Amino acid sequence: MVGVFFEPMTTKVCNVSLGNQKMDVDYHQVFRRGYTGLFKKYENWDFEFAVKQLSSFFSTLRKEINESKDGIYIVIPDYLFTAVKCIRWQTPEEFTRELADNIPISLDEIYYCEAMKSNPDGQVNISSVYAIEKGIIDAFYKAALDSGIIIKSIEAASLGYFRAAGEMDVENFIAEVYAYQACGVYFSVVAGIFMTDLSDLAYSKLFKITPSDANAQIRAAFKLNDDAANKVYDGFLDEGVPYTFFTDDKSVLEFHGFNERIDIEKKFPGYVKSYIQPKDQLDWLPLIGTFLQDFPDQREVYKTLPKYARFYSGNIISDEMKRSAHVELLKRRVISTCKKVSALLVLAIGIESGLGFYFGSSDIPSNLQSDYVAAQEESKLIDKEFAILDSEKNEHMNFLVAYSNILNAMPEGVFISDLKMMQPDSSKKDKQSANFATVTAVSADPVLIQNFAAQLSGNGKFTNVTISKMDTDNKNVAKADILIGRSSP
Repeated sequence: MVGVFFEPMTTKVCNVSLGNQKMDVDYHQVFRRGYTGLFKKYENWDFEFAVKQLSSFFSTLRKEINESKDGIYIVIPDYLFTAVKCIRWQTPEEFTRELADNIPISLDEIYYCEAMKSNPDGQVNISSVYAIEKGIIDAFYKAALDSGIIIKSIEAASLGYFRAAGEMDVENFIAEVYAYQACGVYFSVVAGIFMTDLSDLAYSKLFKITPSDANAQIRAAFKLNDDAANKVYDGFLDEGVPYTFFTDDKSVLEFHGFNERIDIEKKFPGYVKSYIQPKDQLDWLPLIGTFLQDFPDQREVYKTLPKYARFYSGNIISDEMKRSAHVELLKRRVISTCKKVSALLVLAIGIESGLGFYFGSSDIPSNLQSDYVAAQEESKLIDKEFAILDSEKNEHMNFLVAYSNILNAMPEGVFISDLKMMQPDSSKKDKQSANFATVTAVSADPVLIQNFAAQLSGNGKFTNVTISKMDTDNKNVAKADILIGRSSP
């Protein structure tokens, strides 16, 4: 899994491997160039130029790291988001109305996601919503697509950090302090997540004034934000609450105004194994946290989250982008499997042919004559085996056809979380296979999964399509295993 954390002055790249209950950090690197300065909130910026610059980076990234199987996970600073708001609601209509009232631009111009929902009193839902201008996400998506890279997720840095910090039962505040932008993000499982403007803390401003004036400006900005947080959180916050700081220039934290508010520095969770030094781990927590969206043991990730709350993926890309990425990554996995099997078959056939050429054109020493005769007899059996293998190689190419038919039968609103295809027994004349493929499908509507199975049954390439198991989780998402047989050619 490959992740990229875009910041104004630097770009961090990380590659991890996931096990059942662990994560290994295999690679990390900091590029001393930033890209988020390409975007301006509420101002015109050059979309094509941004795409060109990002494409150049993605092309370089693809040469460095193989991302083909998993796609890439992107983290961006929160200040790029149009808004991070707590929405209180009881009906879906009220949610939509409150959302429109709390976002400074039209909902048609943004992508948004619900990152957390809590209901501490059992009556009013509190949803934490992240909203961002569509053009910013579209630029990342187009640049990656132009470079042959698939984006699986784009999340705000705060969400990755909150997830990785693993302290969801307490308040957690962060401040992102960069040269020309700064913001604060506040987390409370009871009251939600929201963002404030801390632009007075941008260090390009602080370094231009005297240290005493800078410290006064820092303290004044934090006081205003403490007051704002108290209004949102109904006045239960203590004064002088500590912050976790993210910045690409650590020297700015030497100002007393910052230093006196620094929280205890966080480290990687115990299940993350890495050679990154503990003093540097905080800088990588947003990336580690965004990978945790797909960590196998979700109970471990959210073990401190109270039962009245749900913490979701903050993946801000559109549903269409998610679907496209999902389909493309599945296709790449199938093609990769086909290539590996075909390569092994070609290699085996090549070795056999090479040995045959050598022994067929060389003088056989007398002491090896008897072995050679025996080998010739064995070669007849080997020829039969290779004929079967060669046939299977050709059959394997039909996997792509079957895969295409499965995807074409998939209704809108259904996603494939797993797809397994079994190699048929080529030694049998009847090529029909009752267990040709197993598809794990998920959908918010179980009827759509049944429609999917019906569409597969109506395809002449398949037979004996059955739903072997269907379950619904606590979020009312249906998950089903569909067994697919293959018709005789």
